[in-house]
Amino acid sequence: MSEKAPLPLGHWIAAVGAVGLLFTLFRPWYSLNLPDGLLSEANALAPEFGEFGALLTQGLAELERAAPLTVTGWEVFESADLVLAGLAVVVLTAVVLSAIGPEWIARAGAAAAVLVAYKLAAPPGASPHLSEQLLKPEPAAYFALACAVAMAAGGAMAMRIRA
Repeated sequence: MSEKAPLPLGHWIAAVGAVGLLFTLFRPWYSLNLPDGLLSEANALAPEFGEFGALLTQGLAELERAAPLTVTGWEVFESADLVLAGLAVVVLTAVVLSAIGPEWIARAGAAAAVLVAYKLAAPPGASPHLSEQLLKPEPAAYFALACAVAMAAGGAMAMRIRA
């Protein structure tokens, strides 16, 4: 009877990172960060827009009441969310099935880390015309980066052990 060897520590770290990355996609990644004075300036200009001004005033009041507005990883990205989820699934599959080598786990983790780091450095809605970013990163975005780094580090650890 053949006993299967226990999963190396690197595989466990990569798997925990992959599950964590998937979890973060359901958490708020960004919150709306309106520049100081924007709402008061818009309210001051509203009368100049006639009937539309009343609608503008109502909308601004709703925006103030609803604050802080947040968006999850699934809501804010067009395709990056699917890429991140796919990379996490690749890592989990590789760990569970041991079908591909740990170098692929490390590569998928590194790709996820680069993508998350890019999304933190250049959040959606970034514009050179605004003095402040409209979307401010939330803790889940930073946790996603840590999880992606754990995926890459776990794969690298498993590679080193295998060598």
